[in-house]
Amino acid sequence: MLNEIKHNLDNTFGEKLWYQPNEIQIAAFHYDQAELKKALSESVEMMFKDSKYADHLKYYIHSDCVDILPKQISKGNCLKNVYGREKHIARRGYYHR
Repeated sequence: MLNEIKHNLDNTFGEKLWYQPNEIQIAAFHYDQAELKKALSESVEMMFKDSKYADHLKYYIHSDCVDILPKQISKGNCLKNVYGREKHIARRGYYHR
């Protein structure tokens, strides 16, 4: 699904965007042109009117890019996961600071 969105953005914007290398989300950066920023935001918002995307993905519009990622991915979930692993490792006596 992310590849499909990236393909749609590439077809619409061509080389006016660049992407942060990432396997679990799309971070599409524009080259700081107000018109392009507005068009990118509107394009993503339009794609997300389709429940095919909106049911599984979320997006964040920033001043320099748009992030598109699976709904279950978040910094909070990541931190909980890492913290839970550290607690598990510490209980088993393998974790030392």
